[in-house]
Amino acid sequence: MKKSVALLIGFSFVLLILSLYFFYEPVSRIPGDRPRYACIVCAPEEGYWGEVKAGIRLADEEFQTSTRISGFSILDTARQVQLLQEVEYLNLDGVITVGDPDILKLNEIIGQIESDGIPVVLIDTDSAQSGRSCYIGTDNYEAGRLAAEEILDRIDGDVHVAVLATGMEKSYQAERLRGFQAALEESGRAEILEVCVNEQDKFSLMESIACLTETYASMNAIFCAEASTTQYIGLAGNSLASLRDLVIIGFDDLDATLQAIRNGFLDATIIQDAQAMGYEAVRYLSSHPGHRTGQTETQNSNTPDPASAGNLYTKIQLVTADNVDTYKIP
Repeated sequence: MKKSVALLIGFSFVLLILSLYFFYEPVSRIPGDRPRYACIVCAPEEGYWGEVKAGIRLADEEFQTSTRISGFSILDTARQVQLLQEVEYLNLDGVITVGDPDILKLNEIIGQIESDGIPVVLIDTDSAQSGRSCYIGTDNYEAGRLAAEEILDRIDGDVHVAVLATGMEKSYQAERLRGFQAALEESGRAEILEVCVNEQDKFSLMESIACLTETYASMNAIFCAEASTTQYIGLAGNSLASLRDLVIIGFDDLDATLQAIRNGFLDATIIQDAQAMGYEAVRYLSSHPGHRTGQTETQNSNTPDPASAGNLYTKIQLVTADNVDTYKIP
């Protein structure tokens, strides 16, 4: 019993030290009136999340704020919840994190932070029922529509398309599919043959593609609803000659994805403005008015006002062979 208590005390002490490591910054380095925020996101040093971090740093410099960033592994919601639980013991003015409408514990802790008077901004994935102050990120419904419209523009006649995803339980992928399907239905000449959910690895994806091409002789298009399937299908193009006859639209601008467009394995990809998500999240917190309007805003100008919006949708852009080496989101 005494040993268990000692272990528990030791574990608690380690958690305290980790919290100080992630969030503490000496007072001498922060002006007393500078707002302090915590950003808790996936793998913040890598790729997409690295862009989010870059946006946060730009905003910190511009708005004279201080944001400490800590990360958790993809799908490690328990770690995300743990980091958020530590927020209530810290003297913070706001929190930036990622939502998930299907994780009850996550939504509860976000609601608790809000009830304590600390505004929470969700980026990348929304979870409105959590009581968050604002969502800043892609309008995934419209992104899905954009993908469908590109396929329809590239194919004369009937469209028979398969959708590749890693999980329709993930709200952002479900929203993209909903927008994609709506645009296809409106065209009157398109159908979704199958929504194929795969693990996040190249080999299972290749098996799925082989099965789809054997099952559906009429298939003439593929929509990849998220980043990992997009890059893997680009890599699979080297070994699956049948892909060259299909119109393939994907998501995000990972290096492998952009190279696949250059090589002709992918026709286009939809990119998100991850840097703007980080920047606008800090800007929202720095001007948080203490209430929500429930309004939604889209970035159609250089200076949108996130403080007046329940949602702020950042820009998306279609990248093709024509602009793969020159594209840039303003």
